[in-house]
Amino acid sequence: KNQRKTTFREDRLTVEERAELQAFYEKLKTEETKSNTMYSFSIRGTGWHNIDYYYKKVPLQPTQLTITANETIEKSILILKDVPVVVYGTKQQDGSFVFDQNLPHTKAYLVSIGFKGEQILLSKKEITIGQNKTETITLESSTKQKMEQMLHDIEQGFDFAN
Repeated sequence: KNQRKTTFREDRLTVEERAELQAFYEKLKTEETKSNTMYSFSIRGTGWHNIDYYYKKVPLQPTQLTITANETIEKSILILKDVPVVVYGTKQQDGSFVFDQNLPHTKAYLVSIGFKGEQILLSKKEITIGQNKTETITLESSTKQKMEQMLHDIEQGFDFAN
């Protein structure tokens, strides 16, 4: 008895308003699915934490970066040096990876992995985003120990050991 029912009547919108809302929705949907950026924060206490700081620290610019390699790439990521951000590339039909979104034009580590049979292939390269439209990498044979060392080096400040 005391329930309140809210209804939305479509006839209250003009055709132009409905078209405008649909266009806005399609734009949001496209922008949301186009961004492959993931932010990771370690918060070690309670209280207010300004996580927007990392997003606003470095200005973003439209970027089209293509990664090609000597072997098939399975995954390719950018680890930004100036802010703790990892960006995932999108695999293309030709086997390359593309980073096609707004990114800061700053130094980053480009890390890619592939497989050749049972062999693990790895590439790590320091680049400056925005400097080149295409980066060519060489996937080389790796071991579990080398991969663990690389991950450890990243965790210790984004510097790779050779």
